[in-house]
Amino acid sequence: SIPQHYFMEVTGLVQRSASTGRDVEFLADELHKRYEITRRRAEFIARDQSNKATEALKRVQDKELGITEGIWVHVPGKKTSRHTHQLMNGKKFVIAEGLYDSDVKRKVLCGELPGCQCTYRAVIPEFGD
Repeated sequence: SIPQHYFMEVTGLVQRSASTGRDVEFLADELHKRYEITRRRAEFIARDQSNKATEALKRVQDKELGITEGIWVHVPGKKTSRHTHQLMNGKKFVIAEGLYDSDVKRKVLCGELPGCQCTYRAVIPEFGD
């Protein structure tokens, strides 16, 4: 809902929010003010982008620690919950690849799809699942 030419600016806002401890309220306020979108839409975008940033940071940190696999943890949304993500709950996957989602016909990462709040538990090789 935000015009493409604002992409770099929004990316900067998301990075600032993430670097200040995932300040979702700040991000929602800025999106609402700057782009004249509804408060509800701004809150959705802020939450969604914060989830994406959090999951991306987690994947990088786990990769640096040598962790390559995770267990999908389905986190239901407020109003909807993807059936495919419910089915993924508890399944082991390669963190760099994600799990196959039949709804979108490709592998997806936790938090990648709009509104997805799913995450994963790292599989630490020395301790197993």
